Amino acid sequence: MAAAAISAIQRRKYLEELAKTESTVAKTPTKKSTKATLPELPQQGTGIWRWQRQAAWAYLQSPVQLFVALLIGGNFIANIAEKWIDPTGELHLATWEAIDMFFNSVFAVELVWNMYAFWFWPFWKSGWNVFDFVVVTIGILNMSKIPLPGPLSLLRMMRAFRVFRLFKRVKSLHRIILSLMSSVPGVSNGFVVLLLVMSIYSILGQEFFMFHGANYTFTNDQNLEVELVTARGLEYGYDYWGNFGLALYTMFQVFTQESWAEGIARPLFNSNDMSQQFGVAFFFVSYMLCVGVALMNVVVAVLLEKMVSHEPEGAVEIEESLGRLESMEWLDERLVKVAVPENLEKVCLDIEADCLVLKQQLASVKRSLDGIVERVRSGHP
Repeated sequence: MAAAAISAIQRRKYLEELAKTESTVAKTPTKKSTKATLPELPQQGTGIWRWQRQAAWAYLQSPVQLFVALLIGGNFIANIAEKWIDPTGELHLATWEAIDMFFNSVFAVELVWNMYAFWFWPFWKSGWNVFDFVVVTIGILNMSKIPLPGPLSLLRMMRAFRVFRLFKRVKSLHRIILSLMSSVPGVSNGFVVLLLVMSIYSILGQEFFMFHGANYTFTNDQNLEVELVTARGLEYGYDYWGNFGLALYTMFQVFTQESWAEGIARPLFNSNDMSQQFGVAFFFVSYMLCVGVALMNVVVAVLLEKMVSHEPEGAVEIEESLGRLESMEWLDERLVKVAVPENLEKVCLDIEADCLVLKQQLASVKRSLDGIVERVRSGHP
């Protein structure tokens, strides 16, 4: 009786401590995740939406997404082959039209499947889905040969951008795009600073060199008057430094290091004026050190820092685990429907409490046995 009473008291204490622990955990706020997860499966519908949840579950499966990605890659390879083998598209017109019709039809079916599975707001709130809708719609218009007026006819070239749909389905490419998007604010600030410095040098260059090579001649470092005409048949000063726009483009050309030394700097450096030679050398060397070395490396450093910080350590494994859990959601709901005894939780708690009491009793017996063994070893009765 005493043992039973002790067991009941300890069981009650254990259940009280367990209830306190559960209430504490329930009140503890959980940190909201900022990671993008898979779309939530829609609720089970009726009528025409009876199979919507199953369609969404099947659409999110990796084999389906991989198959669509392979189709997008195959369509891009077909576009490359068309522009390589038949640039005008007239030698094998029937072949290219058949290939285009095949891919447009498959992409149309895939789009309808996606729209049915996640209609209405879950579909349209995704920018990738809107992009898919625009590209596929333009492909259908192109396949049906509907005449488009004026500049709208240029929309037919949108089929070259179908390959961008891979960024939605290939996780590694999708993470790169997300990293680039997250780095846009920081990189934009770097580009603003870069543009300001280029503008300052453009204004200085226009003031200093706008009239260099007037009348299509200049005096070189050997005091010889030689002809100076640009490849466009214009005066050097006007062609490169005639206004702010031309000067800014000239400084951009210097920044890209595209024939700037021979075409832009040398005609200014080879002068009979020693001060102009030093001034020109300081102007272009300081510009390249400031813009081409310092600021450009700052922009690259900001880009890399944002891309690395966007993907925390272990995020890939977490995202994959979330994907597996999402794919098992449909199965979990079916398992919930299995009949479970109402008092199963209470029975489990009672068994766990009894195990705890038994563990304490075994520990007491072990201490008693250890005492007996110690007395036997010491020779005391």
